Amino acid sequence: MDHCSDLTRTPGAPNQVRIPYLDALRCLAILLVIALHVTAPIMVSPTLSQTNTWLACMVLDPLVRVGVPLFLMISGCLMLDDPRSREITPFYKKQLPKLLIPLVVWNGIYFAVAVLTGSQPLSLSVFLQLLLGQGVKYHMWYIYMLLGIYLICPFLRRLIETCTPRQILLLFGIILFSSTLRPALNQILPFQVVLFGPMLEGLVGYVLLGWLLGRQELSRRTRLLIYLGGAAGYAVHLVGNLLYACPEQNYLPFESGYAFPHYLIAAVLFVWVRTFFSHHAQALRPAQTPLRLCAQVVFGVYWVHPLVLDVITHLQPDALPLAAALVLQGVLTALLSFLFAACVSRIPLLRRLLQG
Repeated sequence: MDHCSDLTRTPGAPNQVRIPYLDALRCLAILLVIALHVTAPIMVSPTLSQTNTWLACMVLDPLVRVGVPLFLMISGCLMLDDPRSREITPFYKKQLPKLLIPLVVWNGIYFAVAVLTGSQPLSLSVFLQLLLGQGVKYHMWYIYMLLGIYLICPFLRRLIETCTPRQILLLFGIILFSSTLRPALNQILPFQVVLFGPMLEGLVGYVLLGWLLGRQELSRRTRLLIYLGGAAGYAVHLVGNLLYACPEQNYLPFESGYAFPHYLIAAVLFVWVRTFFSHHAQALRPAQTPLRLCAQVVFGVYWVHPLVLDVITHLQPDALPLAAALVLQGVLTALLSFLFAACVSRIPLLRRLLQG
């Protein structure tokens, strides 16, 4: 397997060895991201607060929020375990264009759509400002963040070569304290904890967590503890958001990507899928080919799905009940996005421009 491939798909050269549970996790992660983008507008709408559909979205929210964390954990599991990622110049030359080329092209596509729909003026300076910021569309922040992860990956690789897993776990804890635990404590305590500013971008913690969980053989007791932690994280996320939410202002404290429950829930999904594929390897063998095919186009799905979702939302009948509309949006967005990405992947030039 090309372990240095970007975290959303692995190039499918014939001589590559697949890791089926990671293919499954890629597909699961993109479905969670799509579900998040379908339900997020409902959760932050004051007019829909406390309705049955809003409550259903709140129940789903702790799960759909871990799509991006799962992507980052897959990245850590692959890149940090590959000795080729320690060579800085070859790594940058191979990996950065796979992000930068689609980033520029998709910014251009989404900007053109924004100009045509009247939401942005036709201005080169505005486009460059968005391109050098967080992107034209809301989901692009992730790619900009991923560029930063790629830049530090060779250094992380060299670090783990000289550290034991226990020492990496300690580093993981240090990152969590500065970016996750300290802000949570400051919401609870009557005083402010100011120890240590964010020494590392908090989302790097997911990269290290993916490497730890993908590399270690976990005992049944350890897996049980992880599952119990995930159940606790789900409860804290849901109850905490419900307690703070109100029709006047839907303040949801656990929506941050750094929220500690996200680490717990993402760890459960990662470990459960890995264990399931390990224990049922023979029975799941027929599923490996469709999983591989879907996993290879996930990056394209990530790029295009907001555009597909916007079109579906605009065209759907107004008379459709809200819950049914959300289900329809999610299903059609996933299907059409996968279909688009699969078609693009068959044309080399388009694949390079739109999927990296």
